[in-house]
Amino acid sequence: MAAALDQLAAVLAAEDDKMSSEQDTLLELKGLSKIFNLGEIKVHALSETDLEIASGDFVAIMGPSGSGKSTLMNILGCLDVPTDGEYLFNGIKVKNMDEDELATIRSERVGFVFQQFNLLARTTALENVMLPLLYSGKGKRHEKALQALEVVGLTDRASHMPNQLSGGQQQRVAIARALVNDPDIILADEPTGALDTESGNEIMGIFEKLNQEGKTVILITHESYIAAHAKRVIHLKDGRIVKDEINNNRTVATSKIESKKYEHL
Repeated sequence: MAAALDQLAAVLAAEDDKMSSEQDTLLELKGLSKIFNLGEIKVHALSETDLEIASGDFVAIMGPSGSGKSTLMNILGCLDVPTDGEYLFNGIKVKNMDEDELATIRSERVGFVFQQFNLLARTTALENVMLPLLYSGKGKRHEKALQALEVVGLTDRASHMPNQLSGGQQQRVAIARALVNDPDIILADEPTGALDTESGNEIMGIFEKLNQEGKTVILITHESYIAAHAKRVIHLKDGRIVKDEINNNRTVATSKIESKKYEHL
């Protein structure tokens, strides 16, 4: 049985690798560097980084504190700009985009999930999920927000305030908020860092399901057992990529959350 499971895992990994190679490049970094000036001191957060991420991939970016993970995440999410090099988002040079175009990427093309949830304390789960729709001016806000909550299995908590939800439930609301504009990419920064093991497993199960449905998932973590869920693991050290490997022994979450696919309204 063990041998059969290992063989199945190898076949699935080979299929993932083949699919990844056949998919279009969504994000590309070419010789990218980021330098922060702290008085007379220059801090090289990223140095001459080359990276390609295909549409539909599931990538974990790992590294210790100070390795450049957060800087890379901010650049990938168009929250910051590089000092040198190029960043192409779906083939378009980000440095040539104006502020409105960058704002559109941040609000509609990328869904952000953070470690501390970042929910508004005096706003219901449903209203928190609706916020990106308000900023983007889109209609059917109530219906779309409810559908996004259904994806994470929380329609029965739509009227609850954040302090009435567990940590895992709050993070699921944050994922629904990230999904509500139907982005191409889910960019998650240490999404399980504030959660217990069971809740973290549920969150990883949601990311796996979203990726199976076509979402590109980029996960920032320093935990190897979390990175083990990804198809591909990139290791950063001192602002440089030191290893980029296909994960042939993926961990599969055992989430019991009942959810459905997000259908864009």
